[in-house]
Amino acid sequence: MKDIPYGFCGMPCALCPYYHTKGISRCKGCSHDGFFNGACNIYKCCKSKDLLHCAICAEYPCKKCTSLKEFNCLDTGSVWLRTVSTIQSSTFENWYTEYQRRTELLDLALEQYNNGRMKRYLCELFINNDIEKLELIMKHASSLTGNKRELSLKFRELVITILEK
Repeated sequence: MKDIPYGFCGMPCALCPYYHTKGISRCKGCSHDGFFNGACNIYKCCKSKDLLHCAICAEYPCKKCTSLKEFNCLDTGSVWLRTVSTIQSSTFENWYTEYQRRTELLDLALEQYNNGRMKRYLCELFINNDIEKLELIMKHASSLTGNKRELSLKFRELVITILEK
């Protein structure tokens, strides 16, 4: 599997629309020294302590972490809290393995079902839903047919149907 970036705070960088943007506004991800708005205090702290993630810090939760707020351009459902909880109850490696799978699924969805207007929708979908539901969505989506526009509409309908169950 490829090495994919993540935020030391718990943001899954490779699931963010800015990671999937081409050009000057592209963010290559925090753990790869790429920043949307410059290095944050959590990044600096983890780097100075040589930590993979703030969730494994002896001082967690500290003020740097508890003051995090939702991104104004993306609904992550406070993903960093879920990430920290997963890492603390399991391991960083277990979280990262699932995160890699989410990234693979998102890449596939962006390639096959993005009509040019669904990047944010797809990123939020893959940030905010259980991996089991995402696997199910992608399994059922593989049978969809049509042009890009038709596929994107059918994909949205499929997502709604599966998430309502």
